[in-house]
Amino acid sequence: MRHSLVRSVLRPAVPALAAALAVIVVLFPVVMSATPIDMASMSIESAYAQAVGTYNPTPIPTCSPNSVPVGQANPPGNQLEPLAPIWCFNLNPPNSPGFVSGANDWTDTFDEVAQYGRFADHDYGYRVFDNVQNGGTAHTQHFTNNGHWMDDNAGGFQGGTMLRPDRSFTMENVNGVPTIVVEHDFAAGISGYADSSGGDVAWGEITITDGPTPNNPITDGLYAYGRFGGFDAFGCRIHALRKFTCSYEAKRGGANGLDTGPCFEFSPDRLIELSGFEYCGNVHSGFDQFSSNAQYFRQCNSLAQEPDMNCRDRFRMELTHTSLKVYVNGALYGQDLNWPARNQIPATWGTASDPLYVYFSDWEVRPTAPAYRFHWDQMRVNPHNADGTFAAPSAAPNFCLGQPNNTCMAGMPTATAVPPTLVPPTPVPPTPVPPTPVPPTPVPQNTPPTSTSVPATPIPSTPTPTRTAAPPAATPTNTVVPPRTLLVGSNVVQPDVDSNSAGMAEAFQYTAAATGKLANLYVYVDRSSTAQQLVVGLYTNTNRRNHPSSLLTGGVINSVTPGAWNSVTVPSVQVSAGTRYWLAILGPAGGGTPAFRDQACCSGRSETSLQTKLSVLPTTWSSGTQFADSPASMYATP
Repeated sequence: MRHSLVRSVLRPAVPALAAALAVIVVLFPVVMSATPIDMASMSIESAYAQAVGTYNPTPIPTCSPNSVPVGQANPPGNQLEPLAPIWCFNLNPPNSPGFVSGANDWTDTFDEVAQYGRFADHDYGYRVFDNVQNGGTAHTQHFTNNGHWMDDNAGGFQGGTMLRPDRSFTMENVNGVPTIVVEHDFAAGISGYADSSGGDVAWGEITITDGPTPNNPITDGLYAYGRFGGFDAFGCRIHALRKFTCSYEAKRGGANGLDTGPCFEFSPDRLIELSGFEYCGNVHSGFDQFSSNAQYFRQCNSLAQEPDMNCRDRFRMELTHTSLKVYVNGALYGQDLNWPARNQIPATWGTASDPLYVYFSDWEVRPTAPAYRFHWDQMRVNPHNADGTFAAPSAAPNFCLGQPNNTCMAGMPTATAVPPTLVPPTPVPPTPVPPTPVPPTPVPQNTPPTSTSVPATPIPSTPTPTRTAAPPAATPTNTVVPPRTLLVGSNVVQPDVDSNSAGMAEAFQYTAAATGKLANLYVYVDRSSTAQQLVVGLYTNTNRRNHPSSLLTGGVINSVTPGAWNSVTVPSVQVSAGTRYWLAILGPAGGGTPAFRDQACCSGRSETSLQTKLSVLPTTWSSGTQFADSPASMYATP
């Protein structure tokens, strides 16, 4: 709980607050509250706004773009936020800095920053880098308001803005292992930061590097951490759809460019990329919305104008030369440990001779709106306990597990906040690096496959693959089919039409709803389908990397009926509730195009087969392109 803010709004003698009030009174009309502040019935930001007065000036009419940025709730309720890009307003001078800087640590709550306040380079003890472009034209600007800092980004560009404390840090020994810890509260889960297909449009990043400025050769133009050529940079981008992608751009270069496991190196300088399916060390788990702790990463619905406070989560990186752990609201969200020697960060990085700088960036690619707003709050680098040890991971002040959207009512806990119980994912050693994939030999129709299974080839995650769904078709009347016990899958006709070329299979991941003997498979075939025959099957899930693995059972649907549920009886197999499985569909090679229904984004995993000339489902799955298009309208019953 941010007690310092509560104290500041109740003590009118605080110099910074008094200064802010004086400036506002001189420059703009102010309506001061004559009613006592009821802290129990209002959010932290509301209390802050009421204490400094209602100050909500009209934007300059000639500014451009003069529209509410994505990421800003409209109406903003009692938060008093600017409803246009911040360069459309005359800003107040900054207050005095409020950070606490120790020998090797930094804490800033931003509790006493100015309302509608300037946040330029060297204000509040920070270096600010606006209009950082990797291509295109951009307009960005930082500012402060309601006890936190923000920035607005606009323009058709690939780039954004960066900020860092105006000092360096070193790693500290934790059980003999040099470690740096970075925490920041950030509203990452705003749905408007993704496009309608689930592709990334805007996001925040945390970068740790020995580069003192971002004005360096560009090693990867798509991301902020690619601005530090000539230095070692490790960064994590935090996506709106509750996932992380983290990369190491190495000064020494030498990436093999294969973009496959382990480490998913990519030329010229990326020696590591980590995500839900990308790994480097021999222990890997989490990093995406399928993490066992996904509920700790909240989301705000932009269409519903949900305020950023409802998803302003606490993100934490614990980085060593050989490992990374990321936390969300105190819960372990992803880890990758024990990197190979060729991929490790140099041992001198983070020492007194090669100190580190910590950047917080907001970035855009393919913007679909005129402007975007990003909200950041408490920042800590190397947070310490009184005895000098690192402080334990903790939750954002308004995170309350079990309440609606896991958010405390009235914006703050009503009792002492207790850090959430950590339920870390069980690490599983990765599968040894597969040999170079060999294209499969086509198999005659209706003959069991005889070719050797092809190892999975992970697809590059840069950028995240997306596909455009066909326009939703009219929903048929048989939307739900309830007659038998549903063991695995979805018996709902999903809204989006999907298809694959004949000969390419696609599998969709589900968690079994019940335990039982599976004997029937169902699939809803869209009316646009031209396939006369379909092959369907059930696969196991690889525990290590969440891919289909071995074919458990399957069958052929002959005389397919478009626009209806189709089924086939299959050899019976046992499934267990709570276990992950994959349901697959294939239009055999040489036949028509199968069309089916799924949800184009972003409730679950799906992936196509590597093979493109299949006549039957392979006994061992080989992964092609990965999507987030599950669930599909497929299910299994006894």
